[in-house]
Amino acid sequence: MDVSITTRHFEIGKELRDSIDARVRTGVGKYFAGAIESNVILTMEKHGYVGEVDTKIRGASFHACEETHDVRGTIDRVMDKLETQMRRYKEKKKSYNRNQVDRLKVEDQ
Repeated sequence: MDVSITTRHFEIGKELRDSIDARVRTGVGKYFAGAIESNVILTMEKHGYVGEVDTKIRGASFHACEETHDVRGTIDRVMDKLETQMRRYKEKKKSYNRNQVDRLKVEDQ
């Protein structure tokens, strides 16, 4: 998976960049092993930091945005939102597939 990290109006160190990369890879990898890419955008504004994450997988894309006063807190909260979206999507797909299998069993009888 390709992870790109962009910052606006401030710079982050290598340690924080590696931490963000690892957090995104583990968070997305928990639900989708075949993710294509993730784009992380961190912006420093007047009253805090805004974090946005866009993730693309085959057949779907996810977007989450969050604003806090701390860079690490921003990343944690935005990844929690993204993981929630991915979990709900995956459960929805599983439920749909189970219903299809049940319908086929009923039709075969």
